[in-house]
Amino acid sequence: MKQNNLAKILSAGLNGLGVFSPKAAAGIAGYFFSKPKRIQIKKWMHEFLDTSEKEELKIGHSTFQNYHWEGTRGYVLFAHGWKSNAARWKKYVQILQKENIGVIALDAPAHGNTKSKYFNPYIYADCIQELNKKYKPQVIVGHSAGGYACIYHNAKFQPSDISYVFMAPTYSMRHPIQAMYDFLRLKESIQLSFENTFEKTFKSKIDDLTAIKLVQKHSPKGLLIHDKNDDILPVEESRKLTQYLKDMKYIETDLTGHRMQNQFTINTIIDFIKSEV
Repeated sequence: MKQNNLAKILSAGLNGLGVFSPKAAAGIAGYFFSKPKRIQIKKWMHEFLDTSEKEELKIGHSTFQNYHWEGTRGYVLFAHGWKSNAARWKKYVQILQKENIGVIALDAPAHGNTKSKYFNPYIYADCIQELNKKYKPQVIVGHSAGGYACIYHNAKFQPSDISYVFMAPTYSMRHPIQAMYDFLRLKESIQLSFENTFEKTFKSKIDDLTAIKLVQKHSPKGLLIHDKNDDILPVEESRKLTQYLKDMKYIETDLTGHRMQNQFTINTIIDFIKSEV
C-alpha cells in the first residue's frame, strides 16, 4: 500500500517509538485509527436535516446527534457508515414520510454533528440500543460500518421484535485494523500491543468479533444486500455470511458499488420496510 509523505513520517515516528514503548506507539496509532476525517456538511444536507426534530443522546460522557421524523405507522432506524452522516438517508426519509412511517437517523460517533471525537462500532451499537428503547423501531437499517454496528447490536442485545437490513456490512474489524497496520507499516510488537489493548477494552479478541461469529450468537431476521461491484468491502464476505443467516433474505445487486445509492436498492429496502412496519 503506497504511503503519502505524512504517513511516512507517522510510520517512522511510531516504529521508532515502538522500540522503546510498543504500548505508547499502539495508543497513538489507535488514536488516529478512531478519528475519521469528518466530511463537510453541505447546504443540502443542512436543509434536509433541518426538516427533522433534532435530539442529542447522552451516553456516558459523550453526546450523539439524532434526527426524528414523526410517523403514525411505526418506526425505522437508520445507521450510516464510515465518513458519512445521517443525510445519506434523505431519499428514504422522503418516501417513508409519504407512507406515514416514522424515521430515526443518527450521526455515528465522530461523524456529522455528533460531538464525540472517537469512533468505534461498539459504542455505535449502544447508541442504536438507546434509540431502540425510546422509539421501538420495527426495522433497523445499517450501511457499511453501520451495518456491522447493527450486527453487533443484534448479538449483544438479542432483540426478538426487530428486523434488520444489513447493507454491504463490514464483516470484521480485522479488515480496517489490518489496513491500518499495512498503511503505517507497523512493527509486529506494536500490532501485538494494539491487539492486547483492544482485547482488554472490549473483552474480546478482534477475530472473535467477526460478523459470522456474531450472527451465530443470536440469529437476526431481515435482509442482507450487497453489490457485486463493491471495491471497499468485497461481496464475497456477504456470500459467506449468508450461509449463517437462516432468517434473512440475501440480495446481490450489480449496480453502483459500495455506496448503494441507486433507485433499485432504495426501492427494495423501502418495500421491505413497508412489509415489516
